Amino acid sequence: MGEYKNTEQLTSFEARDDGGYVQTFEQASSIFPIKHHSGDGFFAGYWIELRVRSFFQYETGIAATAYACTTGHPFDVSRFFGGALANGTDILESQGKVQGQNQKAFTIEEN
Repeated sequence: MGEYKNTEQLTSFEARDDGGYVQTFEQASSIFPIKHHSGDGFFAGYWIELRVRSFFQYETGIAATAYACTTGHPFDVSRFFGGALANGTDILESQGKVQGQNQKAFTIEEN
């Protein structure tokens, strides 16, 4: 989907007793352009909540809720944020910080 330079601001963080956490963050920078095969548009803002839960040793689940405000042509926001999560996992794997197997991210869209 491309590379986008952006700043995010952590708005809350709560550590959980099971080793997980809940955090929220949002787009901190100004509106930035999006180039997509269906046409150009802009990210005007987004808000993310990550709920991370440790189940067993080396087994963690991450649930993300994303809200985005965009303009221009519609594009797959779920794919965009899923790609961001996969990229973060790839970075952690390249640093040797992931043990075991990973399940690919999947999306459940609610209307």
